[in-house]
Amino acid sequence: MRRQMARYGHLQITDLQLIELEFQRLILTLRVATHLHTVAAGKVSAMLRISTCDNSGVTRLVVEGKLAGACVAELEKCWRATASGKSPETILVDLSSVTWVDAAGKRLLAFMHEQGIGLVASGLLAKCFIEEIEGPASEKNNKDF
Repeated sequence: MRRQMARYGHLQITDLQLIELEFQRLILTLRVATHLHTVAAGKVSAMLRISTCDNSGVTRLVVEGKLAGACVAELEKCWRATASGKSPETILVDLSSVTWVDAAGKRLLAFMHEQGIGLVASGLLAKCFIEEIEGPASEKNNKDF
């Protein structure tokens, strides 16, 4: 179609530019296909970073990245190590920089919430995770309005 349009003067594109564009499209298609194959094969490595910040008697576990797979156990390990010396009310889990949470991650966050751990977030995605976890309690509060 580009060649056809170029013939009529609507688009000035050379054959070399057309080949470059087609080549770039092919490379992009191959990258997407490779990524989808990797995801389907379960070879995606989850990346997670957990930082601990202590301020004014509150300990904040800042979680960044994908909370999935083996990373869920790592968050649980960090939480239990932090909770061993503190009351649950003084621990907050900041999910602002979380990009993905799998089913196991949601179960862990729900369990932590049941134990009294606070969940906070500033991003839309993380707020949706928190609303999903706190759902039944927040729905009861909203029925009054």
